[in-house]
Amino acid sequence: MIFAAIGDSHGNISLIFERVAAWEARTGIVLDYLFQVGDFGVWPNPASVDAMTRKHSEKDGLPTGGDFRDYAVGNKVASRPIYFIRGNHEDQLFLMNHERIQMALYPNDYWSRTIEIAPNFFYIPDGHVVEIGGARFAAWGGNFAYKTWDSG
Repeated sequence: MIFAAIGDSHGNISLIFERVAAWEARTGIVLDYLFQVGDFGVWPNPASVDAMTRKHSEKDGLPTGGDFRDYAVGNKVASRPIYFIRGNHEDQLFLMNHERIQMALYPNDYWSRTIEIAPNFFYIPDGHVVEIGGARFAAWGGNFAYKTWDSG
């Protein structure tokens, strides 16, 4: 299994797929899985975008909050599945609402599941241990700060 770990795209999701395709073409190596390790840029509502993501969107010439909405509504299609953990620059309430729904739907195996929040976009919530391609991954998102890591 070959996977890529990608971080801090801040909503420039199309760039991830473009860079991965270019790297694969250059190296001749095909990646089996893509893992985005925080600050992916999950912002379905432009009104909720934080200041840092807004800054990145402007710098990269993207709509406010990046291009996640384009993938979520089908204007763009993810070229392959991408798995991600939350960063500190995501719409936390949106992700938590998806967690609550999944917890209610799958009470017996919730902690071993990913959550598909848009086509081919699989969220791995904090504390989950999931199997992907025969390997197990544990997830803990956020940022390395007291408020994230000292959660009891």
